[in-house]
Amino acid sequence: MAYRLALARWTNLDYFLGLKGVEYYFPKDRNDGFMYQRANPDGLSKFHIHSIEHVDDDDMLFTGLLAKSSNWRGGNEPDLATLPIDQWRIACAGMDSSTLFVVNALSGCFRELGATMQ
Repeated sequence: MAYRLALARWTNLDYFLGLKGVEYYFPKDRNDGFMYQRANPDGLSKFHIHSIEHVDDDDMLFTGLLAKSSNWRGGNEPDLATLPIDQWRIACAGMDSSTLFVVNALSGCFRELGATMQ
């Protein structure tokens, strides 16, 4: 399972996440990134969504959206790319509020930008 977002809309994801207080960071020369709450200095290291994505024709395909919350790491973090958006908060119950903030922001952006689950 994965989420598909048109490349023309994906180019706006950074902007829309930013409006919601979320940084969308990509290390150079990689196909994965990190989404974290700007207000939390530990967001990048402990409380974020680790996204694994690649270009597929005219779309960005998100094959992994791993919600990480300090003690929810190392294989036990939920992969939101395998769940309908309506189940994301349930899967992340008990996580740090900063991680939940990012989960809410991304779910809103995916809905607004028309991401589809496949």
